[in-house]
Amino acid sequence: MESTNFTESGGGDVRISTPDGDFLLEVKRTSNAAELRGALLSLAYALQAEPTPTRAICVLVDTRFSGQRVRDEIGLFRGVVGAKLGGRIFLVVVAPHSPKVEGGLLVPQGKLFGELPGPIQGLEKAVLRAALRRRGGGVAGGGRVSQQAVKAAAIQGWMDGKPELRAGELGRATGASKPTVALAISAMLRAGVLVPGQGEGFGMPRGLPWEKWRQLAQAQTEDRKVVRFADPSGLSRSPQELAKRLVSLQGKGEAVAVDLSGVLGAWVYDPELDITAAPRLDLSVYDGDLRFIAQLDAALVRTDDPNGKAVVVVHLTRDIARRRPPPGQPRAASVLDCLADLLDLGLQAEAKDFVHAVERRRQAEINEEFEP
Repeated sequence: MESTNFTESGGGDVRISTPDGDFLLEVKRTSNAAELRGALLSLAYALQAEPTPTRAICVLVDTRFSGQRVRDEIGLFRGVVGAKLGGRIFLVVVAPHSPKVEGGLLVPQGKLFGELPGPIQGLEKAVLRAALRRRGGGVAGGGRVSQQAVKAAAIQGWMDGKPELRAGELGRATGASKPTVALAISAMLRAGVLVPGQGEGFGMPRGLPWEKWRQLAQAQTEDRKVVRFADPSGLSRSPQELAKRLVSLQGKGEAVAVDLSGVLGAWVYDPELDITAAPRLDLSVYDGDLRFIAQLDAALVRTDDPNGKAVVVVHLTRDIARRRPPPGQPRAASVLDCLADLLDLGLQAEAKDFVHAVERRRQAEINEEFEP
């Protein structure tokens, strides 16, 4: 069984831990040589603060670079930084295949070309999975990043404690193009969701009107694809039991591109949220791979009936960089994903309470930052 696991930094980089040491991953969507060299240099700086066994991999997706160009670029880079540091940095390209269908579910595919250290069991698979996850493999709407994903990342970054948001950070957190980021920021400024900060940064106002939150949540709902699962036997496990199974799977390195959403996700943000019980398990899935559902409960079957009783509701969406708890603890999807699900469940009052809770938490953090 694959033992590789993922932890993610707030800046959006991925860390893969293996028995042979950690690997820092930088996933870039570019065909620009200057951007590629900048990414390699950034990894070189990052390795300076890491123990010697740690290595780094720059992963290119949606690129026009050929295999020969990749070899030339990494050779040139190693000649500049020296063999000692350059030998710890690798460059690969993900060539995506068309997604295939397994059991009626869309599963993203791909292959790597370039150089990886080896042999390290599970490393290639882990790199591929991380790249497809960052690229948005399996997400409805294709590989193009929407303005809504940028808006969700901006709100999440602020709620996760970033003192200011910058366009470049939002681009790295989502993989969105510069024009998409610029349009999203302009729209948020016009709507009063963002306010100008110091210099080129942005912040959020002390509190947003409920109607603004509701509109953002509705847009988040429309930006996702939904897959529902029911249990014809009527003997399904509770959402809490299914969530515990998910955490257990993730502790083994499986279902890593999945986060709790809905009621259980909201409880991660605010354990005191007054909801008697979760009516279903909502999950945000970032790589389109739903084979883990059978491991949660083999009795679950996909249903296309939007009015039927769903035990698990999966929301295929795009991952954004955010603060995550240590391994072994429940992980929540973004604030907007959780809010969108609460509203979809008809929990209007609870959704408002959730918004007030996350706003209070963020304001308390700001107050602590400015205490003498």
